[in-house]
Amino acid sequence: MKTKSQVTSTGTTYSFVFLSIFLGSLLIPFITVAAGLTGLLDGFKGKARFITAYTESRLLLGDQVFNQTIVGSDGWLYLNDGSAMNAYQKVPPLSKKDLKKIRFALEKFQREVEADGSVPLFVILPDKQTIYPEHVPATVPRREGPSPLDQLITYLAENGSPFPILDLRPALLDAKQDYPLYFATDSHWNPFGAFIAYQKIIETLQPSFPNLSPYLISDYKVVTGGPIPLDLPKIIGSTSRVEAPFRLVPTDPPQASMVFIEVPTRSMPRRLYFSHTDDNSAPTALVFHDSFFIELRPFVSEHFSQAVYIDHLATPQISWLTWYKQFHPDVVIFELAERNIGVIPLLLGE
Repeated sequence: MKTKSQVTSTGTTYSFVFLSIFLGSLLIPFITVAAGLTGLLDGFKGKARFITAYTESRLLLGDQVFNQTIVGSDGWLYLNDGSAMNAYQKVPPLSKKDLKKIRFALEKFQREVEADGSVPLFVILPDKQTIYPEHVPATVPRREGPSPLDQLITYLAENGSPFPILDLRPALLDAKQDYPLYFATDSHWNPFGAFIAYQKIIETLQPSFPNLSPYLISDYKVVTGGPIPLDLPKIIGSTSRVEAPFRLVPTDPPQASMVFIEVPTRSMPRRLYFSHTDDNSAPTALVFHDSFFIELRPFVSEHFSQAVYIDHLATPQISWLTWYKQFHPDVVIFELAERNIGVIPLLLGE
C-alpha cells in the first residue's frame, strides 16, 4: 500500500514529466526559428511539429480521447467523429418512424431496380468496433438492447419486407479467428476484411448469375509495405503509431482494367471508377459505395464485363436512379457502413 507521501511524490513526478514535455513542445517553434530564416518562414511545419510533440506527450501519459479518435488497448485506435461509435454504443436507437422511412426507401429502391430486370444487392458492412470490441476502452458507455442495424433487420422481418440486406457481421466475426480484418490504426478494414466481404457478395449473387464464383484467398499473395502512419495517427498528429499496410496481389494476371475520372465536390475532387474485362458473357454492375469499397473494387471488378463505381460523396446532386437509368446494369450494389444506416432515405432520395 502506498503511503500518503508516496502518492504525493508519484503525482508530483507525473506532473513534472507532463510539464517538462509540454514546455519542451512549446520550444519547438523557437528552436526552428533559431535554426535560421528558413525555419522562421516555415510556419506550417513548425505548427505540425508542435502538434506532433503535444500529441506524443499525451499518448505517453496515457490519454485516450483525441481529435476524432479514441485510443484503445494494444495500440488500437478507433474513429470517433460523432457517428462512428454510434453502432457500438447502440445510440441513438431508431424510432418506428425512422424504421418505416428506411423500409419505404429500400423497398422503393428494390422495385425500381427489379422493374428493369436488374438484381439489387444492399450491403451493410460493420464498423471496426463491431468486429473488434475487445480493444475499445471499457470507459466507453454502451446502451443495452439491439444496435440500429439489429433493429432494422428485425423490423424488416417482422413486417414481411422482401428486401434483402447482406449483413457482413457473421462472416467477419467468424473470419477474425483466421485473419486480422481491420487495421489497428486505421478506421477501415484491411485487404483481408475486404476479401471476406467480396466472397460473400459474389456468393450472394450466384443464384442469379450461376457463372459467378469467388476466388480463394490462396489465389493471392500478400505484399507488405513499410510501416507508416495510417489515417487515425494522421488525424491526431502522431508519428509514433505506425503500421505496415499490405495488398493482396493475384498470383495470375488480373482480368479487369480500370480507369477513373475526377468530379468536383464541395469538399474535394472525387473519383468515379470504370472497370472492364474481355468476358462479354459476364454481367454488368453499378456500385454505389463509401470509402470501404475502395479495397473491394479490385476483387469485385474481376467478375463483371463492365462495372461503374460511384462514391456516395461524388455526385450528391445526381440521384442513384439517374445513374441507373443511364447504365441499365445487370446488378446494382448499394454498400453502406453500419454507422450510416440512418441516412439511407437521404441517399436513396426519399
